[in-house]
Amino acid sequence: MTQTHRLRVIIGVIAAFAVALMGMVFIPSADASVSARSPRPDDNIIFEDTNGSITVHKHETPEASTSNDGTELMDAPPRPVEGINFKLSKVDLDLTKSENWQKLDSLTYKNGNVFFLDAPTNYLAITQVGDEKTTDNNGKATFTDLGVAVYLVEETGGTPTTAQGSGHVVAKSEPFFVVLPMKDNKNQWNYNIHAYPKNSIAQVKKTIDDSKAFSTANKVTWTVEAQMPTGLDLQPNTKIVDVFDKRINTGSIGVTKVMAGTVPLKEGDDYTVTYDTTAEGRKVTVSFNSDALNKIKGQKVVVTYEGTVDPVTGVSLGEDGVIPNQATVTINGTDMVTNTVNTTWGDYEIFKYTTVDGAEKPLSEAKFTIYQPTGDPASCDTLGDEVLTTDATDTNGKTKFRVKAGTYCMKETTTPPGFTENTAVVKIEVAGGSSSASAPEKNYSKVENTKTNFPNLPLTGANGRLLLLIIGSALIALAVGTAIVQRRRKRATRNQ
Repeated sequence: MTQTHRLRVIIGVIAAFAVALMGMVFIPSADASVSARSPRPDDNIIFEDTNGSITVHKHETPEASTSNDGTELMDAPPRPVEGINFKLSKVDLDLTKSENWQKLDSLTYKNGNVFFLDAPTNYLAITQVGDEKTTDNNGKATFTDLGVAVYLVEETGGTPTTAQGSGHVVAKSEPFFVVLPMKDNKNQWNYNIHAYPKNSIAQVKKTIDDSKAFSTANKVTWTVEAQMPTGLDLQPNTKIVDVFDKRINTGSIGVTKVMAGTVPLKEGDDYTVTYDTTAEGRKVTVSFNSDALNKIKGQKVVVTYEGTVDPVTGVSLGEDGVIPNQATVTINGTDMVTNTVNTTWGDYEIFKYTTVDGAEKPLSEAKFTIYQPTGDPASCDTLGDEVLTTDATDTNGKTKFRVKAGTYCMKETTTPPGFTENTAVVKIEVAGGSSSASAPEKNYSKVENTKTNFPNLPLTGANGRLLLLIIGSALIALAVGTAIVQRRRKRATRNQ
């Protein structure tokens, strides 16, 4: 060879790309012959000591044509994916031998081994090149300072992030080979290769709306949003599973709506709903029927649920009253767990009493109405909407109610018989969790009533009663005398 840094390779005409058990394979189409003269840019000569690079472009299921000659696309596919890890390994294959070039289309990667199809037990050694690379916000991961060789590119995982937020890889790109260099569309050797493997990304999200839920009679709304991947055929096991906490009333939970984009789906025709009771609570599964898979492909699927919190007589709220919820979306066997959303509720206890000889005596039959406050900051000077009316206090003078944690106004609306109404309106703070009458008190109020005092008679005792008897008798005598006088006058008038 006239120059030691030059590698001349005789290459037969071979297939440009191979798709064996691997997926996408970037293999150059080369047509070279031996040359003794000095190399020129249009020569079929590979420079062994030329450093090259491989840039992997990660996009959500790029369906536009990808670069088959290793050049960078002028119009990149949309929605680049950040946060995906790739590993690069060098295949121990001598490219100075033309027969190896001619067999590149049968190069295969399976079960961690690289081999030619005609020698499936003759494994070629592979060596990882440097550290793994992670795609940036443009979806690019670049390996540099690469020599002439065949390389294996593998997606190893990561946490994908797109313009729509964090997502999940539903179908990773298949491992693929890249031969460096590659012939470009101008028949020139390209030492800086750009590869565009496909994959499928899905975003899942959980939301909650308890803005109109104050008492256990009000409904809480949950939604699951699942952005289905494009360019991926969905399998019949596509489903959304939501397990609601046991503190959500079991009989109240239901699916109210399922949307695919702007199109409502129909239960029975497009999906089925099953309900199961578990130790954790109520399990609700929305399974998509085969006919609906094409409808939801590439669409944002939104499932809406409604339910109420268990009443105060039901399941205990626990120490903090936080009721969490998350869902699992399954797409083609890949489970994706949503974020967690919470609603916080508290139990409140009222003790009704009167003071007798310095001791607190419980009073039954009292009721209270709970209102929303008004203004900002919250005030009870003007009452807002009514939230609930409590049950009557029991013989122990106690009543409890359950509301969403927050600020409320409390007013006595039914007073125990024989006692004066307590007209005070009290602002209360309900913290999440159970109530406690013991120190430190939590979600607990004491409300006193005084016994009604009837007006006293002007005189009391035996003398008073005697005087009243005399006065009464005198009044009766006066009435009788008056009647007799009137009767005599009438007779005298008739006799005239």
